[in-house]
Amino acid sequence: MASSKYFDDDVISVAVSYSGRSHTKEFKKIRSILNELKQEKRKSYKIDIFLDWNLSAGAHFKSEIPNYFNNADIIICLVTKEFIDNEFINTFEKPIIINNSDVYDGVGTVVPILVDRVDYLGTWMSGLGITTLPERTKPIVNFGRDRYGAYRKIYLGLDEVFRDFKKEVIDKGIGKNRKSRDDSSNKGNSIRWRNVLLYGSVFTNLLLCFIIYTIVSSNSNAEAKFQSQIRSYKIENQKLETKVELYQREINRLKRLIEETDKPDYDVDSNNSGNVKGGKNKKKDKTTKNPDLVDVDFGDCVDDESFPRRMDDYSYFGKESYGYYESCQGMNADGYKPCKRKRVWYIVNTRLNQHIRINVDDETHKDIYSIRPFNDGLAEVYFHNGIEKYHAFCISLSDGKVFRD
Repeated sequence: MASSKYFDDDVISVAVSYSGRSHTKEFKKIRSILNELKQEKRKSYKIDIFLDWNLSAGAHFKSEIPNYFNNADIIICLVTKEFIDNEFINTFEKPIIINNSDVYDGVGTVVPILVDRVDYLGTWMSGLGITTLPERTKPIVNFGRDRYGAYRKIYLGLDEVFRDFKKEVIDKGIGKNRKSRDDSSNKGNSIRWRNVLLYGSVFTNLLLCFIIYTIVSSNSNAEAKFQSQIRSYKIENQKLETKVELYQREINRLKRLIEETDKPDYDVDSNNSGNVKGGKNKKKDKTTKNPDLVDVDFGDCVDDESFPRRMDDYSYFGKESYGYYESCQGMNADGYKPCKRKRVWYIVNTRLNQHIRINVDDETHKDIYSIRPFNDGLAEVYFHNGIEKYHAFCISLSDGKVFRD
């Protein structure tokens, strides 16, 4: 429990709001950070900490906890799902936390620490417009193995909050007893005005009081409106920064995905042979006999006079990225290319989002040695007899079916 120094003017009173049903390990680590800051003699400030897990037996916690929170200079909130849904916190601590968030203009008095994954922007705390630790929208559990980095940021962030409070509040003589001093000052003013009313004209004094009340009320309303606008601007700015950060993460993720997709797995032979150069671990099937011809009425797809065609006449070879497929054998000017996966051949056109399985049986797929697409809407299919390849039949590039005259 906090010591008697908790209520001293030169000591920063720190209350910790949390729900201790889970994340005990993280809570103990944050408690050790606070104790380290408290015991560090080289610091320019002094702090005293209230944690309700140190309440003595028989304590009236429903009265003692609000008392410590009402007298706290800084309230630290350990944000988890249980914290947001906790009935006691929402009933007794939440009103004090909201009221404490704007006591001093520009000085942080409420510090949320994200412990667990929660929809922070959808909670009542996001309306306070306060920067969170260890990072905006990134809780401790998301740091993975780098928990040390998260706790280091919490240590430095709390140290900065305590130093700012010491400089802007305690060193300027404002102190935590500001409420009692304001009350006594107002009491002295009321006595002086009472004497004026007794010895002056009743009408004149009433008119004077009305004028003073009007001026004070207008100034108070203007200041309250101004502060409300500042808070709303801070909240909107924080939401925009969070959205920008989320969009940037998504852009980086898409960039990585595009780079991985565009990364080639194999290269097409630079000699324009149409063969595919596999990786160093790629297995090559060798055949020593003619494959059995499939009983299909293929039909002729080229004139005898123009076959075989010269490969130099067709500029369709180049470096390709295969992605889903194991290998591809060149692309023609219209974007068609034959690709193979698990010994099944497809006609692929990424421009048209086309992935058509060649319309032959499984055994024929296994016998295919290579496929050459041309610019007349056809592709020539070759088998291999162990010595050389030979033309077997043609297929249509638009539907993958066997071409017949």
